[in-house]
Amino acid sequence: MRKLTFWTYSEKEIDDLIEPISKLFNSNDFIRDYENVWEWIVGTSSEFKSKINISREHDWEKGKYTKPLIFTFDYKGFNKSKTVNTIGNILAKEFNAEVNYGELLISSKRDYEQKTKLTFRPDN
Repeated sequence: MRKLTFWTYSEKEIDDLIEPISKLFNSNDFIRDYENVWEWIVGTSSEFKSKINISREHDWEKGKYTKPLIFTFDYKGFNKSKTVNTIGNILAKEFNAEVNYGELLISSKRDYEQKTKLTFRPDN
């Protein structure tokens, strides 16, 4: 199983993403949770046969909008390139923003580095 990681920036709250993301990825089982630094929703996409985790840092009142909104898909399929392009374009159109695909290297609970491999734009 491979992890496909995408990120973008948005002022939408994690709770407000459950309904639109459920429709986009054909899921009806998203659950929200949080701890002192991160908040997230997790669910399963029947369309991509994948678990989805959407997470971002928060400040107890709202999401930290200057921090990336991170989408991680546990991918089991064969055509990775096509799946990456499909998901990247779906997210760029939904958020009307640039969406990056690549690696997220986590060195501690609050420190991580993003290595962008592809960027998707809403006009593609």
